[in-house]
Amino acid sequence: MDETIELGVLAESFAEMLGAEWPREKAIAHSFGTDAPFEEGLWQTMADLGWAALTVPEAHGGLGLGPDAALRLHMAFGSSVAPVPMLGTTLAAALLTSAPDHPQGGALLGGLAEGSVRAAFAATTSVPLAADGEAASGKVNDLLDAPCATHLFLRATRGGATGWLVVPANAAGIAIERFALVDTSRSMGNVTLDGVAIDDAAFVAADAAAEAAVTRAAMLAIAGDAQGGGEAVLAATIEYMLGREQFGVSIASFQALKHRVADHHTALAASRELLEKAAALPAADPEALLYAISAKQHATRLTAEVARDCIQLHGGVGFTAEYVPHIYLKRAKVNECLWGTRSATLDSVAELLECIGLETVSAEGTPRAFDILGKVGDEPAFRREIRDWLAATLDPAWRGKWQSARESDLRALIITWLEERRKVGLAAPHWPKEWGGPGLPFAYQIMVYEELCRADAPELDMFTISLFHTPATLFEHGSQAQKDKYLDGIVNGTDMWVQGFSEPGAGSDLASLRTSAVRQGDHYVVNGQKIWSSGGMNARYCLLLARTDPNGKRKHDGISYFIMDMQSPGVEVRPIRQITGEAEFCEIFMDDVKIPVENLIGAEGNGWMIAQSTLSTERGLLIFGAVERLARSFALDGRDAAGSWMQDAQFRREYAQYWAELQTIRLMIRKLLIELEANPDKASPTLPTFIKLTFGPFLQRYSEFLLRAEGMEAMKWEPAIPGTGHSSRLRFQDFLKSYGWTIAGGSNEIMRNIVAERILGMPRG
Repeated sequence: MDETIELGVLAESFAEMLGAEWPREKAIAHSFGTDAPFEEGLWQTMADLGWAALTVPEAHGGLGLGPDAALRLHMAFGSSVAPVPMLGTTLAAALLTSAPDHPQGGALLGGLAEGSVRAAFAATTSVPLAADGEAASGKVNDLLDAPCATHLFLRATRGGATGWLVVPANAAGIAIERFALVDTSRSMGNVTLDGVAIDDAAFVAADAAAEAAVTRAAMLAIAGDAQGGGEAVLAATIEYMLGREQFGVSIASFQALKHRVADHHTALAASRELLEKAAALPAADPEALLYAISAKQHATRLTAEVARDCIQLHGGVGFTAEYVPHIYLKRAKVNECLWGTRSATLDSVAELLECIGLETVSAEGTPRAFDILGKVGDEPAFRREIRDWLAATLDPAWRGKWQSARESDLRALIITWLEERRKVGLAAPHWPKEWGGPGLPFAYQIMVYEELCRADAPELDMFTISLFHTPATLFEHGSQAQKDKYLDGIVNGTDMWVQGFSEPGAGSDLASLRTSAVRQGDHYVVNGQKIWSSGGMNARYCLLLARTDPNGKRKHDGISYFIMDMQSPGVEVRPIRQITGEAEFCEIFMDDVKIPVENLIGAEGNGWMIAQSTLSTERGLLIFGAVERLARSFALDGRDAAGSWMQDAQFRREYAQYWAELQTIRLMIRKLLIELEANPDKASPTLPTFIKLTFGPFLQRYSEFLLRAEGMEAMKWEPAIPGTGHSSRLRFQDFLKSYGWTIAGGSNEIMRNIVAERILGMPRG
């Protein structure tokens, strides 16, 4: 089979066939109950198409595809709720492929590939049968697909080894008792063995690698089924909402409803990233099993939540059997229990996290002349040089010193650190050479941020606007005179900049700003107020939006973009005290402030367009750094709590759940960075929105979890540590600061409207 097969095309072919052969009407009719344990005609059609052969090795008549292809197949089954016993086939193929010398392996794999062998496969969590001797007796309860299987793969021990006993379902001494399952799209039964004849050839021993392969295949298949079901039930619900009217309008326009839909869609999009990562990892990767188990617990829980809410979103008809939400909810709840309860699965994740531990790297901390930029082209050498430089340069006690400093003292510390970075060319690693930067390839910029986060190097909080927004704005839209005048002061740390965009009545609705700029000869006279301007107390210059034409046809018209000297007469800065006790942002009042005409950036009235490019300039690196820093803190939290709250079963499970959620955010950001590296102008417009909608709530829930886990110790107040972002590990500080992420940069409520209306096509209210 061609290994370059496009997974998207494969997934489309699965969906197209199942949509034709098992449409929604059939799924609803089947949900009322049936005597048949599976749809034999549908099974044969899929077998004829080669679906049963998907992961069977080519040497045995299969297609030889990997876990990523199997994931798409099971997503299609979850989406269609097709009543076919494919899970056992996937797991039997995984086991037999891991035991290539087994005498029955070739025949069984060939039968699996052609669809004549249908396997019911017992989970590793089931109690093993004693299979020594020439006959086996015992009982296996709750075996999925047992009523429709031709072969039973039963957990067993033989000769001191653990593995699976493989027996024909119609062998003498076997009785299968089918019982009703809430999920009528699948069958389940209890299997009784009474003196069933066996020999060595009936037993497939499984070493640790085989056990891991089977477990991973099971977790990915169940996760995929859940993911497909979640996406399908949400799509059906959106379809229903768009066609349902109340009070003369579509219920899809009701903000309370479409915000829930937006949250579900965002969560499912994030979950898909986790599943695809789990399926793409090589089997030998030490985190392969961790990701697979995490994907299973995460996707099954999420889909159960989505399906449950979709019943409510349907209203009264959601409580009827003629609509699909109940079908997906029932299947989702069964998925939660397959191959271990959610609690057991989370326990496994916690154990694997302990085995992996905290990543450590070696570095030589001897001071010397460092040539980081000279190592571009050799990634390992580039990383080593950064690590050695950090080990030799970064003060291990910097957190305490920065925590005790404020105002001019803090600024001096930050400038000193900026100067250390400037010495090795990393003051602004994202700047191209034409800006006076190092011109690092994007992949190397990412490496810089990774190593800074790994070493817990401080962030340059005060210089975010200076290092990102200002240079991008000036190089794209500024005059040569403006570039010559202002850029040197940024990279040398002598000039700090603030952003003057938001106003008391124009935050998320920025185009409603009212600050005015009236031209009078060689200058503009500015009057108005700005708010939420971070670092304004220390800034020398301001990137200012003001309205030069109050009569524009649209709110966006008539806005212009200026450079304002913060030392100009008429400028007043008032710090705003935050709930953290800090005053990181401020209000800026302008009373007849004169701005020279040469400080206009671009053309008059073109400010809105310029502002959009300003806000999109950081290219994901800042959020990448913030999340990687959080990932490091997350690992430290688990390690440091090994003797305290990690001993509590419930806290351990919550921690394991949060690990999966954190990975979804990291993976979305990585995907965004990959897209930006490939083509900065064609990166996904939806990913930044998904990232914001997931990261902020995650910060709030995880930091609140730490408050509960650590108890009164977390209630002791300490001043914030500048330069640590949301990962100071001062529990209440991080908890309070987390609310900034769901408010700043467009509140999450605005983001939900964007998802619902622009991505999902729901009408405005």
